[in-house]
Amino acid sequence: MPIKTKCILCGNDAWEYPVSGQDKYEIRCEVCSPFQLTQVDNSDKSFESLPEEMRKKLSIYVKTKFESTHEPVFLDDVSKFMEIIDG
Repeated sequence: MPIKTKCILCGNDAWEYPVSGQDKYEIRCEVCSPFQLTQVDNSDKSFESLPEEMRKKLSIYVKTKFESTHEPVFLDDVSKFMEIIDG
């Protein structure tokens, strides 16, 4: 069952869905597109603590990646994604 929440990247209203059979959940945001986080290591807190400018860049990356692959991006490691968006 989905839970109404706020997107950790852009702050807009979003829905949180569990990913069946996995320790992940999916955030469905109309601005950022769907993306996934793990439930076990507080990865959402790591991404929430990023500076606003970095979260904006990550939002653009997630949306662009989803538009090209039609698959939600799995945000598992803050440092890995910082290298990608700062690249």
